[in-house]
Amino acid sequence: MRFTPYLESLGSTISFYSMTARHSHYLALDRDRDFVLAGRAAVGSIIGASTSNVPADKRLYSGGSGSGARAMACR
Repeated sequence: MRFTPYLESLGSTISFYSMTARHSHYLALDRDRDFVLAGRAAVGSIIGASTSNVPADKRLYSGGSGSGARAMACR
């Protein structure tokens, strides 16, 4: 679990908090562990600022770079 405060500094008037939690799990599908099922999940939240005030590189997005899934509409 990660908790990151972004406080007003260096001329910025925006402060917010980002919280994320991640988990990975591996399950052997055979006795010799030659085949493994892998999964991972992540959840997160940003508190204290509206989406438009949070810098794009600090926002939380769903999906990966090639998945096409995003948590917010593209502009």
